[in-house]
Amino acid sequence: MNANPTQSKPSRNCLACLLWLCGVGAIVSAVLGLAGWYLMSPNSPKNRSSAIQATCEWARLNPLPVQDEEVNVTTKGSMFTREFIIEFEAPADRVLQWLKESPGTAAAFSSSKGHAQDTHLEITPGGGAVFAEITVSQNGQHIRVRAYWS
Repeated sequence: MNANPTQSKPSRNCLACLLWLCGVGAIVSAVLGLAGWYLMSPNSPKNRSSAIQATCEWARLNPLPVQDEEVNVTTKGSMFTREFIIEFEAPADRVLQWLKESPGTAAAFSSSKGHAQDTHLEITPGGGAVFAEITVSQNGQHIRVRAYWS
């Protein structure tokens, strides 16, 4: 019996179209993946900036004396709680000036010139937070701020 003459191998044009569609699909997947990372990842620039701003609001601190890229941000919690821990290093004189000018820490650091040990201070929270604290290293250059709401 002879094979059906109307059946033939796929043409090269069909294979080229299939490869083109696969390539377009890969590009679309990559773009969607990057967009998802930018919007959802805690380490995306947008979310890092938002976490830093929220921490400053909750701890009643002025904008940080360093760029967002120089800040280590840790995010914890669930849909019912949110906690941010931010850490950074800056020259001691800039840190002290920032602490003196920030509403949450001004009273504690207004006459401060330096400390013999790490300084740990619970801050009256703001912006709907239930807790805020700051730790300043002995040398005055390493700062750790922790704030959360529940």
